Amino acid sequence: NVSYSLRYFYINNNSPAFINLAAEVPDDDESAWKEVAKQYSVSDNDDFSFENYLAYRERMESVYLPETKVSERLDHLLDDFMEGADNDMEKLKRIEGLLSSMEYSMQPGAMPPEIDTEEEFLDHLIFEKQTGYCVYYATAFVLLARYEGIPARYVQGFRVIPKKYSSVE
Repeated sequence: NVSYSLRYFYINNNSPAFINLAAEVPDDDESAWKEVAKQYSVSDNDDFSFENYLAYRERMESVYLPETKVSERLDHLLDDFMEGADNDMEKLKRIEGLLSSMEYSMQPGAMPPEIDTEEEFLDHLIFEKQTGYCVYYATAFVLLARYEGIPARYVQGFRVIPKKYSSVE
């Protein structure tokens, strides 16, 4: 019986333009950076310089791209699964496809207590259990993205889907 307000906005919301940008523009291409900055009327000053972007990316990779290990069995599966994926966006879509092909369950049961590494977790989920809920799949997605060299982090929260009005209960 508590009332509160929340401000939110969607970022990209599966925008085809964003997906194309993420898929096609190399993230170390200064001319592409300047073209995008120009398109969005961002001046190339100290706050939004290409050099600051590169430094930011390096910081994010140091935090969100730790060494991630997978079993030899999963490594072989991923080699086949990622064949022909030319960019990070395609790799992410393939990871999503792999995990989406599994069963979603609100009561998947606990992971066996002997599973205590990321390799064991991924092998159990992908090769044995093939069922889980949001926490399992979000964790697996982050680990697989990192294994593929894509910085990723796990964030937990909720999504508000507005109906006809701006207020949602």
